[in-house]
Amino acid sequence: MANYTLVPVDGNQIKDHFGDALFNKLVPYQPHLFDDIEWDATDSDVPFSGRVQLSDTTQVYVVKPTDHGFVVKKQYRKDPNESDKVLQEWGDYTEFMNPVRVDNDLQMWLQQKIIPLFCSVDQIEKIKVPLRLRAFNARRSRQYKGKITVFQSHKDRDDNREVAMKPGRAITLMFPELDHKRLIGVTDAFLQRFAPRKLTVHQSTEPDKFRLAYSGEQSENENVDTSWGRKHMAHSCMRYEFDHLEVHPAEAYASGDFEIIYVLDQSDLVAGRCVVSIHGDKPQAGPIYGVSEQAITMIEDTLSSLGANLAGNASWEGARLTRIVHDGRDDSYVAPYLDLTPQALRDDGKHLIICEGGDIDASCYSGVLGGHYTQCTCCSAGLSEDSYYYSEHDDEHYCEECFYDSHSYCEYAQDHVHDSQMTTVYFVRRGITDEERVSDSELNGDTFCFSDVDNEWWHSDCCIWCEYESTYVPEPHLGDYFESDFDGEWYPLEQMAMTEDGQDISIDEAENDGYVKNPDNDVWEMKEGERKDA
Repeated sequence: MANYTLVPVDGNQIKDHFGDALFNKLVPYQPHLFDDIEWDATDSDVPFSGRVQLSDTTQVYVVKPTDHGFVVKKQYRKDPNESDKVLQEWGDYTEFMNPVRVDNDLQMWLQQKIIPLFCSVDQIEKIKVPLRLRAFNARRSRQYKGKITVFQSHKDRDDNREVAMKPGRAITLMFPELDHKRLIGVTDAFLQRFAPRKLTVHQSTEPDKFRLAYSGEQSENENVDTSWGRKHMAHSCMRYEFDHLEVHPAEAYASGDFEIIYVLDQSDLVAGRCVVSIHGDKPQAGPIYGVSEQAITMIEDTLSSLGANLAGNASWEGARLTRIVHDGRDDSYVAPYLDLTPQALRDDGKHLIICEGGDIDASCYSGVLGGHYTQCTCCSAGLSEDSYYYSEHDDEHYCEECFYDSHSYCEYAQDHVHDSQMTTVYFVRRGITDEERVSDSELNGDTFCFSDVDNEWWHSDCCIWCEYESTYVPEPHLGDYFESDFDGEWYPLEQMAMTEDGQDISIDEAENDGYVKNPDNDVWEMKEGERKDA
């Protein structure tokens, strides 16, 4: 919640208007609690009257204090009587309960989605969903499609400091009680309702379309409710370009016995795919891979219109793959991992035919089937095609153990990255500093920033920009900085100058505006002859 203080800054004006008796019970330049405030009808930022608490704890009612030697300041503090812990942390929300919402559609929609998730009476009393939405002023970002803009605190709202967040992060900020599964559900529903992508379904039997559907640049990922027949494209082992091979392994499907159904977004990025065998009387579909529920559903609808058997009831037995010899060897072929059983092939000299008991194992992810393949670059262990790991960092092959010893998964890149190409970045989560390893390629965007204060990388949401030092300042170091009441910029504490009218500004600003420092009390006062009331 917020409360107000009065700072006595002009003793002569206070004495002249309120008298010596009141002045003698004040501490110059120190804040005094100001309560029962009434505001000027013509200017809501100017307090008309209220009760000021004196140094002996008594209170005196004053009228127009800012006209007679006082400066009013707004203070922010937690309300220990607030039962909702999130609102307690946010601050005094009562002044923002006007029934007119900035984004009524979003806030009403979020209420309808979130309130049923908190069923018990105890939860409903402690989780005030509508009040949280109004306090944070949740609204769709005008600048960034698909993001939610919020004020993270009462002070941020007063300062009009808004932040546009990805929907999952914004919803977590407002409702940290949601578990992962329920958060995913609300986030995906938000994207479907307020930020749907323009997706189109395509079908082809051409090799280049198989290659596009597998290795083309992917559309932005959303959460997907996965099952054996519905998979996230980010988890596909065949999504890489396989530039070290003659062709992409998926091109082997272009034999005439398979069709690729794929989804593109408005930017022609790949949002989903499914391989379908068409060699028999009825189409037989493999698992559907997608970056969103919307893309997967569109492919499901297409398969339904074709009367296809879906994965789980489908079989590719008897279907042919194009025979693509690898490295000139008659017992080695460029071909994909088969999602359906039987995961075996036989070579008839023209094609590779899917069949039970075939002597070519089609259950490995290397893109090369049959024969021996390579050895581990670290331990030199011989590797078969089903135990081979490829590193894009050094274009080398690894056994499983050596690969995971030298590569780590980066959540932001959504891929395994060589440890030499990863950097430790820091976060502040619920007031606690945490760290994570992130791919160096992710440091080039707006998500992370480097701070000269501690020579570390931080998540940008945990930093402010200090123009004076030309660096980002991490949240744990903000105690060494202050925000100027003049220009709103941040400065190191050693640059702070407290003016006689109770404002904290930088020394440069004070000097430029004609203030000089009083050595007796370290307060910066306007030079004689330059006072505004002179």
